[in-house]
Order: sequence, then C-alpha cells, then structure tokens
Amino acid sequence: MSHSKLPKRDGFLFHPKEVALLGISCEEINSVFQELRKNFSSKKIVLIDGTHDHNLNSQQALVFHKDHFSLEMNGSSKTFENFALLHALDTVVVNGNHFAAREHILFCDPSKRGTLLRRQDQLKRISAVVLSEGMDSVPEDVLNVIPNKDFSLLYSKNELFHFFEKDYLSAPPLKALVLTGGESLRMGTDKSQLNYHGVPQWKFLEQEVLSSGIPVFFSVRKATGIDRPELEDRFVGMGALGGIMSAMLEHPGHAFLIIACDMPNIDRKTITALLEQRSASQFATCFYNEHKGWAEPLFAIWEPKSLHAMLHYLALGKSCPRKLLSELDIHSIIPGHSDFLINVNTPEERSDWFKERNI
Repeated sequence: MSHSKLPKRDGFLFHPKEVALLGISCEEINSVFQELRKNFSSKKIVLIDGTHDHNLNSQQALVFHKDHFSLEMNGSSKTFENFALLHALDTVVVNGNHFAAREHILFCDPSKRGTLLRRQDQLKRISAVVLSEGMDSVPEDVLNVIPNKDFSLLYSKNELFHFFEKDYLSAPPLKALVLTGGESLRMGTDKSQLNYHGVPQWKFLEQEVLSSGIPVFFSVRKATGIDRPELEDRFVGMGALGGIMSAMLEHPGHAFLIIACDMPNIDRKTITALLEQRSASQFATCFYNEHKGWAEPLFAIWEPKSLHAMLHYLALGKSCPRKLLSELDIHSIIPGHSDFLINVNTPEERSDWFKERNI
C-alpha cells in the first residue's frame, strides 16, 4: 500500500520547540523552569519531568504548567496522546535527567560532570552551553561529548533567558496563502481572475503580500498552469479549511496569512495592520467583522498549532473555519470599521463595489 508523502518535522518527542536541560540536578532544573515561566508569564510553557516515586513506572512523567495542572502519562513518552495534549503550547522544557529531547541546553556544573558524561549517548544537538561562575570556556572533557560545535556559549541567567526567548519562544515563520480554489458558483466566473485594481485579483494580492516581504502561495483544487506557486487541495470538498490544512501539511511549522480572493478591499495597508498585531501564542490573529458579528477567518494569521485543532474539528464532521475560530483561543482585533472585510460574491455585489467608487 502506498502512502501520501508529506513533509515531516522529525526528531521531537513532545513538541516541535522542545529543549531539555541537562548537567544540573532535578531541583535546579525545576528552579530554572520556574524562572523561565516567571520571565515569560504570557507564554504557554510546561516542564516534562520524571517521577522519583519508585512505586511508579519509570516511564511515567508529570506535566506542570502555570495553572498547576498535572497528568500522569503511562508508558512511552512518544505517544500520539501526549503530542495532542501539548500541541497548543509555545514550547516544552524537558528534564534531561529523565528524558531526551531533540535539543539540549547544557549546564557546566562540575558537581554533575559524571552524570553528564554518562548521558552523552542521548545528546542529539546542544543548542547552548551555560558556564558556571568562574568559567570562561567549556572544559575539554565536556567539549568532547558535544556532538555539534555550533552551540551558543552563555555566561549568565540573563543570557540564558534571552537565548531561550529568541530560540524557543519566537514566532513561527510566516507564509501567505491566497484562497483561489473556490467554485465561484454565485459569481458565475473565477473570482480570482476578476479585475478590481488593474490586474487580476490573484495578481494584485500577490503584489500586495510580496511587498510585505512574505512568500505567497495560491490554494487551488487543481494546478492551473498559471506561473505562480500553487498548493493543490488535499482535502477535496472541505472548502477554505481544507486549503489551509493542505498548506500547513505541506509547510509544517509555518504560520499562514490567509487571504480570500473575494475580498477586494484587502491591500498592503490592511495586511500591515494585521501583521503588526500578530499574537503567535494564540491559535490565530484576526479582525472582528462588525458587519457580520464574528471574527473573520479568511483574512487572518493561523499559527501552526491550529492545524491539530483543524484536524480534530474535521474529525467531528465540521469544516467551517468561522465556527472553529469561535472555539479557539484567538487574538481578535476590533478595527473601528470593518469595511475592508467585505466579500464580493455575486455580479450585483461587484457592480455595487464599482458604483461606490464611481468607477
């Protein structure tokens, strides 16, 4: 049996932005985690920590977050259920004394040198080394067990916090997706080819997005042959949500600025306004459409964490992105006026659009 080939983000156990702390005691790891949580209180961070209760299976772990919720996870830590639990977080810190991770931050504590050397086989990549007070370089025996040499050298907790924010709490990279795969039944012709601004609408939106420095793709049911980067829909018949999910599966780890091709008032100015208020810790950033009374899903930034919610929503037999937004933690912007969010879906509405502008 053949399977569809999808790009994957390999190598993580809990979260795409996971990092294990190693080289200090479990108590010190917990202390560092608490300081990280305090410094970045607006972010969603958890600690994956092993249990020291010898009556429990050694593969059990406790998950802590700022609301002091805890969960015992039986069996392997590499389960789908665990990923489903953690997908909405900004990052995951792992106690490296109990579990491995894709990346490690290594503390050079002389009293824990033996433990570090015994765990050298679990070191996949060291992103940073934190030197103890009085150190000015990494000891030779520690350097010999580090598999990569492109790590950052940190001399203080302030440097650690800055590094952690930059590498593990930064906003995911952003791409744009123009939705051009609709059937245009009410308009009677391909809405992406209509001319509002001197060129076909798809071309106008491409120009406006590229001027903001964002790569742009076009969601289509089937490749059109037009010279532009197109992403074919993998979820046929699922509407806009299918197009968004297809893009996120093709470009894992990326957020997407979604723009419907039937919104002729979207331009560089409105795109910039949305980008400036992006909240990457939430599932999406969007404008509240005052005319319709809901958050607008088709001119919005959808973060990569929203993909899991979309797939779960689809499994429930639902595919309306507007209703999905109402169930998620989103950043909804009150624009003052929302005329730029209007849709033009029929020849009559298009005629009215031109009349309002005396065109």
